[in-house]
Amino acid sequence: MSSMVVPVALWGPSPPTHHISCIIVTPDQNTIVTGTPDGQICLWDLRTYQADTLQLIPKALIFGHQSPVTALAIANDKWEKASIISTAEDGEICLWDSDDGTCMQYQSQLRGSHTDIQTFQMTSGLKRLWRVIVCGHYTDIFILDAATLEVVYKLESKIAPDWVSAICVTKSSLNEEGNSVIALCANRMMKNWHLTDESQEILYETEAKMLSNDNANCVRFNQFTNHAMLFVYALCWQIYDLESYRLLYEMPAKDGDSWIGGDFVDVNDISVWSQSGATYIFRLPKKCLPDTESFKNVSTEENAITLHTLSGCISQNTSSKSVLNFSYGSRGSFHKLIVQGNAAGEVRIWKLNSYSDAKNYVLDHDIEPIISGSLADPWKNPKTKPNGILDNLITLDDNKKECNVSISSTLFIADRGILICGCDNGDIYVADACVITLMQFLNHKQSSATNPIIHTMKRHNKRVTCLLHPYSDVASYDSKLLVSGSSDFMVNLWNIETGAWLYTFAIHGGGITKLFCCPQNGSSRLANCICGISRDHAVSILSLTERKCILLAGRHTFPVNSIRWRLNEDFLVVSCTDGTVYVWQIETGCLDRCISGTATTEILHICDEVTMVGIDATNNMISLSSLTGASPNQSPNIPINSTGSMLNLQDTSMIGIDNACSPTGYPLRIAAVKANLYDSDIQILLFDTESLISHLLHFDKVSSDELEDSQDEDGITFTTNSDSAKKPVTLLRQSQITYDSAQLELSCLHAWDLDPKLDEICIERLGLLHPNRPITFGILSKRRSLSLIIPGWEPQPPQLQLNIDEDISNATLENKSFVSYSHWMLSSSLTTQHMLAIISISNTLMEMNHTSFISEFEDDIDYSESNEEAEDREMKEVTRVSQIKAGWSQIATLHCVLLPDKLGKHNFKAPLLQVLARRWQHKCLEIREAAQALLLAELNRIGRDGRQQIIEVWSPHVPRNFDISQNSASTPMDGNAGTPTTMLDNVSTPQLHHSSTMASALPSPRKAFLSQRSSHFRKQKSVPSGIANKPDRNVSITVSNGGNLLQSPANEYLERRIGLGGIECGVTTTKSLQRSISAYEFRRRQITAIVMMGVIGAEFSNELDASTVRRNNQNRDKAGLPENDVVMYTGKALQFLILQQNSMQFPGNSTVRRTAIDLIGRGFALWQPYLDVASVLLVLLDLSCESASKMSPSNLSVTSLDTSRTARHALSLIATSKPALLITTLSVQIGRNSPLLISLMQSTPPGSQPPPSAIILFQSRAVVIHVMELLIEKASQEVIDLLVEVVNIILHCSDQIQLKSRNLPDSFPSLFKFSMVSFCSKSKRVAVGSQKGQVMVFDTKSVRSQALLAYSSPITALAFSADGRFIAIFSLSEAYLSFWQIGSSTNIFGMIGNFTPKCVKKCKVNTSKVQDSQAVVHKLVRIVWLNQKELVLLTNGLEQRFTV
Repeated sequence: MSSMVVPVALWGPSPPTHHISCIIVTPDQNTIVTGTPDGQICLWDLRTYQADTLQLIPKALIFGHQSPVTALAIANDKWEKASIISTAEDGEICLWDSDDGTCMQYQSQLRGSHTDIQTFQMTSGLKRLWRVIVCGHYTDIFILDAATLEVVYKLESKIAPDWVSAICVTKSSLNEEGNSVIALCANRMMKNWHLTDESQEILYETEAKMLSNDNANCVRFNQFTNHAMLFVYALCWQIYDLESYRLLYEMPAKDGDSWIGGDFVDVNDISVWSQSGATYIFRLPKKCLPDTESFKNVSTEENAITLHTLSGCISQNTSSKSVLNFSYGSRGSFHKLIVQGNAAGEVRIWKLNSYSDAKNYVLDHDIEPIISGSLADPWKNPKTKPNGILDNLITLDDNKKECNVSISSTLFIADRGILICGCDNGDIYVADACVITLMQFLNHKQSSATNPIIHTMKRHNKRVTCLLHPYSDVASYDSKLLVSGSSDFMVNLWNIETGAWLYTFAIHGGGITKLFCCPQNGSSRLANCICGISRDHAVSILSLTERKCILLAGRHTFPVNSIRWRLNEDFLVVSCTDGTVYVWQIETGCLDRCISGTATTEILHICDEVTMVGIDATNNMISLSSLTGASPNQSPNIPINSTGSMLNLQDTSMIGIDNACSPTGYPLRIAAVKANLYDSDIQILLFDTESLISHLLHFDKVSSDELEDSQDEDGITFTTNSDSAKKPVTLLRQSQITYDSAQLELSCLHAWDLDPKLDEICIERLGLLHPNRPITFGILSKRRSLSLIIPGWEPQPPQLQLNIDEDISNATLENKSFVSYSHWMLSSSLTTQHMLAIISISNTLMEMNHTSFISEFEDDIDYSESNEEAEDREMKEVTRVSQIKAGWSQIATLHCVLLPDKLGKHNFKAPLLQVLARRWQHKCLEIREAAQALLLAELNRIGRDGRQQIIEVWSPHVPRNFDISQNSASTPMDGNAGTPTTMLDNVSTPQLHHSSTMASALPSPRKAFLSQRSSHFRKQKSVPSGIANKPDRNVSITVSNGGNLLQSPANEYLERRIGLGGIECGVTTTKSLQRSISAYEFRRRQITAIVMMGVIGAEFSNELDASTVRRNNQNRDKAGLPENDVVMYTGKALQFLILQQNSMQFPGNSTVRRTAIDLIGRGFALWQPYLDVASVLLVLLDLSCESASKMSPSNLSVTSLDTSRTARHALSLIATSKPALLITTLSVQIGRNSPLLISLMQSTPPGSQPPPSAIILFQSRAVVIHVMELLIEKASQEVIDLLVEVVNIILHCSDQIQLKSRNLPDSFPSLFKFSMVSFCSKSKRVAVGSQKGQVMVFDTKSVRSQALLAYSSPITALAFSADGRFIAIFSLSEAYLSFWQIGSSTNIFGMIGNFTPKCVKKCKVNTSKVQDSQAVVHKLVRIVWLNQKELVLLTNGLEQRFTV
């Protein structure tokens, strides 16, 4: 599945389970984050209103971890956009966006269970570095970079290493510039690490001390005084002095209770909470204050005072860890908040006042919570309660009353568009997925005769736990069979076409938890067999054809973790959660052996196939099959390694491979997730925009007759397996699914109620449907993580900017706001995804023949109508189609240009410019055009100041150095390719690196040419004096698909993040960028910076150039060379990408290269001073001539054709922007290779191997001719100035065979619109007059030329006589007409013996009626020969006759 996926959620009638196990508050106190043991993370919107009143609303639920969330932390203190870090029990660490819940980074290399994380800030001079400290069930402590989650260094122990129970980062009073880490270990040791130097990979503790207590739960540092620490144990809490580590005060827990956490809430006040749920606010004794006389006097008899008790605390937490958190606001209302989460999914908030003097308050006073909220609140409100996918469609048999059922299992057959739902009551429903979703979301009028429920299958009497359609996984199965498993211990076999029950397997002693297909490439006994697992830990192999159980493995004492196969030896290998491995003989059904210990690793490693089970895990992640978008008949066997089985949904638009012409994937897929094992399914509709566009274009080419011929009587058809003959799904059914998916996606994404007139067009003409309930969208990000908007969440009501003539009441806006602005105000990521989707689909439908979702003709055509009536009907139809196309155009315009103004800039989350830049040359043409239009519209919207800020943010990431002298260097390893990257040290014209592994085995002209150019530049390498080699500031990078790319010097600015027009960029400064920015992210930023600067330079060249000049005036080195010339380095970077040699890591048709080709053509006038124009033009010519004729069928792909199309477009742009430079460069190259080109055109083998440039020019002759035609049409004046060179280029690139049968005026008629060009059909010669007064006579047969110096001023007109012996030449500047005798037509150059062309007559011409304007003179002056001796000179209507 592509990166253009739009998820939409159907939550169902019951809320998800949310057992809160950890909770934090962002620094701005606008967001609360909770984690659960089921792996979800919930974002809560905490809104502040007047009088400091608060409102708590659940915002988004993130399905991000496959194991319990153990800890949460804030990654930075950014006000506008804080990041969240979470750790899971399986050792995974993730970085989340607190706005929309997208996964920004993840770390899965740290093995072990993490129990606590904290973030802290390190300062080094002016630098601010955010770090994450991680500890858990291991002896080491890891320090990570908060932005990339890469390990910076780790803390180890020399003295009694043990697991760390609690950690805390403090500011050392001895060394104020450093930080210290205090850790309490399980062996009662307190250890201290002093963090001063990051250059070391390992730091050891500087101090260790044995404590008297164990079972430490929490350590907190007094951020108000920087002198005290709070240690919370199960039996007591203690206050220690930070400098001497002396115990200052201790308070034991009450009988039968235990302390679990605490924090400092003021200078001398702490909050401590217990296992029972009680939370207390204590005033510490004066001996704990550093400024009092009794400080450090432990013998002072003074006890802590209980100021307050928090009432309403609930102890229903799922672990012994604290589920409370203290938050202190740093601005605004300066709130001191304590938040608590419980197992019921409820969050409560208490607000604390400042306790400066305890006498002013009533001691031991209860504080009531000021606000509380639950994840189940939206389901309790009838206005926000979401629907399930089967709601209002199921009726009870007794009273025919509608009821809402709870769906426990979901299966979607993508190529049929069929959704199968298993329910808690044991019923199974088969429904049309598109129709049923249209009914639940939109105002879809379903006819009473058509029921979306196709079949209802009743056989189970308990919860349906799993469904399996074997044919969707393996094509050898019968496509009619459906298998279901239930909690009633039964496995049922069904006929999905008829809904009939076929057989029941009653062999398990527990509820069925998983069903999957057996491998079909091994034993014949496993053919058409499935494997089932039950809650009694039994594994069965069931034959669907023989209707019997082949194997029942039921001696496992622990849950099954994975199933593995040894097909050659006929073994089934079962791995359990306790590490034990059972080996079963499939043939006999006997247990062969039971293995435990280290030998299990080798046994599991040598197995053939692996099936991941995880029966007790919740379905937190979108399944792999739901995301790939691949066709059915794929094996469900996937590696058990979690990192290998996850689909990384990083932005692949810059590295993708284009789709073929046939549609790929599915426009709609439906997956299911669960918050808890016993929860109902949440259906996720996954709209693949790229696949949808591909299908729409495909079916637009299919005629209606072909669709009707493929229609089956039953309407919905299934593939049947009869005598191994497969009947495919009908084209009509596939087209119905495609158009229904498009209608559903557009109806959900459209910004309704902002333009009533457009809404009317959408409903009445285009066939879109207005949503009848709130639509909850989602975002897919890295690791297949899914973030879903919770029903009922809406942003604070915006002030919509409506036109005066729009009569919309406030009540209507309030009721319909969820479909107009909610999803445009959540996050920039969501806005970008939705805008690209709706613009690209609208543009696609606008270009199609069948453009509306409404039937073309409501009534049958009356064929007896008259001709006038038929013509009138056709005109109406043409008008209707044009109106529909205009409607789609208005939708695209609304979302591309008008939407920010409609919503207001303060209410609109602008699209991310870097995401649009990465999709500048997306593999899908429609998405590419949408991204380009949206990026340019956004750049125009933010204005000049906004664009200048973009330049300031992204220009530091533009590469600076390019290597032409070294092919490789010793550099850090590239994480993607696994090979050393190339260090680029010197600044010069970038050339190609040699590669031992090339994409093609045949020699490539471009490869040879670029290698030749590289050698040439190595001989003549020059480095500007102002830029020296600085290896310590350079970091080599690799292009995102594995190829060598560019490098950039480290930044010297402070870390910052600028948000403007959707810009999100963190610039981190350290000694080496590779320590602070991951290799992938660093490469990605460089590519994005090149594209961003390239787009701004191409569209707003003056601003980029002005920014460069301004920066150069401020930043000049000692030699006077500008160090930050953005234009120069951007141009060199684009050239480097174009000239990069083809390799397996960097293919010639990659999206990155195609982007560089497009941008170098758009901004050629700006980049040209810094380019090797000849090299760039030759490479573009070579890329332009790549077509299907040069490629074998196996190598034919759309990518090469797309690259060729882009290169031709770039050449056209270069030709129109710098025509003289293009003509001169091509003329020089042709002049150098003229003899070789002539021999190649005449099919005469040259004496030696021709140079690559000659081969490129020969192969791209048609492209050059097309460029010359374009120049003659668009840049006539420049062509006139270089007309001799143009004709020389045309003659060298024309087809000689064609010229023999057709004259040059017939092959190239546009050339002869110029009066200074003449052709003699008898002698096959062409004469061209130049602006220097010279006439060049070319022989088209041999492409040789002869010069005639006729005048010293420009030639205005010339013409051959009929016999070719004379040529008349006229110069307007000198007002003379001369006759030249050039000899007999039988000789090549008109020379007979020693005869030389000579002027035989010169006549004065009256030029009074002709203005001397070179722009129009060639249109006003003509020479016409009347016979062999007489001619007429036409000068602006004046005829003058002359004779030889």
